Amino acid sequence: MATKEKSISSSVRGGTITARTGSKGVTKYQARFERDGKQVSETFRSEEEAAIFLADNAKKAENNEPIVSSSIKKLTFEKIFTDYIENNELFKELNEKGKVKRYGSLGVAKAIRDEIGSVPLSKFNSSNLEKYINAKRNSYIKVPKRNKKSHKNFNAEKIKINGVDYYNKKLTEGTVRKYYYEIKKGLMWHAKKHNYAFDNSPFFVVPAPTAWESPKERRLEPGEFERLIDGCDGLYRNKEQTKLLIKFLVLSCFRVGETLKIKWKDFYDGAKGREKDPSSSFILIPKANQKGSHKKGIKDRKAAIRPELYKLITEELIHYKKSDEDLMFPFWPSGPSYFYTRFKAICVRMKIDKLTVHDLRHEAISTLYELYGGRMTDIQISSITGHVELDTLKRYANLRPSSIGQVLWS
Repeated sequence: MATKEKSISSSVRGGTITARTGSKGVTKYQARFERDGKQVSETFRSEEEAAIFLADNAKKAENNEPIVSSSIKKLTFEKIFTDYIENNELFKELNEKGKVKRYGSLGVAKAIRDEIGSVPLSKFNSSNLEKYINAKRNSYIKVPKRNKKSHKNFNAEKIKINGVDYYNKKLTEGTVRKYYYEIKKGLMWHAKKHNYAFDNSPFFVVPAPTAWESPKERRLEPGEFERLIDGCDGLYRNKEQTKLLIKFLVLSCFRVGETLKIKWKDFYDGAKGREKDPSSSFILIPKANQKGSHKKGIKDRKAAIRPELYKLITEELIHYKKSDEDLMFPFWPSGPSYFYTRFKAICVRMKIDKLTVHDLRHEAISTLYELYGGRMTDIQISSITGHVELDTLKRYANLRPSSIGQVLWS
């Protein structure tokens, strides 16, 4: 016998209830709500439940709250993040090349899928988000399979938990922050792709972890720069090139990742330009090469350079140039990771403790404030360093240029 349908009137604008009686005489009530392009439907056993469903969604629509269908709510994080990982344009090239960094966006997205994949979207709320973030704060760093053996340059203490090797070190607040924002990005991406409302409320209730537990204070101590340069002589290859990169980082204030992407065509030599003035020189750092390039406020930046850096480029680094399309530093084709390893080896050899590649940027920015901060605004300094949030620069100094190049060269 065919299913019988009967429409039931509803006082809710945009709401309809349809009673469906099947061949076994069981009646179910489908409630459908549609208003302002938003549509959601669900089937109930009673007319009263269907009416409550319509009233709840009408209230959400009036309060501009998210309206999500029951079929979407049933989706698990595994399905949502598998879709996000496999079909997100930002990940396609990385997936094809098999390049997954443990704490890069793709690596974090895969970890989220594996760790909370069974959780349905209906169970994602501020309480569960907070529990997950706190659990990550208390997580130890797992020892990668390839790192089972100790290394002379990295002998962190290891512990076993349930038979698994971990470093005796918990995830940093900055790393936990990546998990927080990757959850948000993945859910936003999925909602946009499948045309349903993204519920942002858990992220309003649970604050994002801070970028760092405390400001980075490590500066180069007297004689350490010279020891770093001397330590390059112990390398097997690229000795002089490594010296140049260390000098470049200490003078430029750039991140090492964006530095290794600089091409010779990105360097504008003011002495050879229409100004005939080296103080108008700059290096172009395209938006795509900057950290957080997807974030609002990130733009191509033309970073003015100090006279010492100009001299380094035009008198020393220039000897390695072959064409404008060449990278300034083509010596590490695998990217920053290889240079990080070489830098660590130099520090171990020269007995320099607790110094990282990123500390060279910190040293450069601190020196910039010390030498020119009194004549430069934070905005002008950020045009060199690439900071989007000016509050971050306050940890260096609260000092205050007209023409940036002229100030650097005066």
